[in-house]
Amino acid sequence: MTTGEKDILLDHSYDGIEEFDNPLPGWWVFLFWVTIILTFFYILYYHFGAGKSVHDEYDLEAAAFFEKQAEQFAGVEVNEVTIYKLMQDQRLLTGMKKRFQGKCATCHNKEGQGDACPNLTDAYWLHGGDLMQIYNTILKGVPRTEMKAWVTELGPAGVLTMSAFVGSLRGTNVPSKRKIEGKKYVIKVPDLTEKEETKKEGAQGSSNDPKQGE
Repeated sequence: MTTGEKDILLDHSYDGIEEFDNPLPGWWVFLFWVTIILTFFYILYYHFGAGKSVHDEYDLEAAAFFEKQAEQFAGVEVNEVTIYKLMQDQRLLTGMKKRFQGKCATCHNKEGQGDACPNLTDAYWLHGGDLMQIYNTILKGVPRTEMKAWVTELGPAGVLTMSAFVGSLRGTNVPSKRKIEGKKYVIKVPDLTEKEETKKEGAQGSSNDPKQGE
């Protein structure tokens, strides 16, 4: 404030507090106008130009994640034990839940409780409720229904991990308006010890093979 200027007191008070009618600081006004000007460039770059939106960045990160996942599960033997073990990986299931909601929620609803297509959370299944039947349904689809073969879109690793996620939905019994369909399926835990014993026997057989190392 220059010499000789006086503060102008506004003609009102709040709880005894009075207010001066002073101008805003110059730096504040400057930043205010800079923000408004930059807004136009922001809109042009991110909405009409080459700028990537939050959704685009998420899609790129998701694609990189699933590509890495495909490498991780390449060559893995697909069976009930493999799928069951993936069901125990909570981090994987959290990631697959997002993918399920992006790909499958239109028909099966966000929690899998069914909408246009069957409920995946109750005890009744139209095409079989064991893990390999679920895997094959996702892999090959169901002719003459809305259920297409997902292997082209998800890839082999994606089908495997999605089977694990859908398998984890069994028995969660999310409230649904969808009527009961199919046959009742009792969830069975695969015999993990049998597979482990088979692996050990295979390893021992290889170590005792007289031709090994020739």
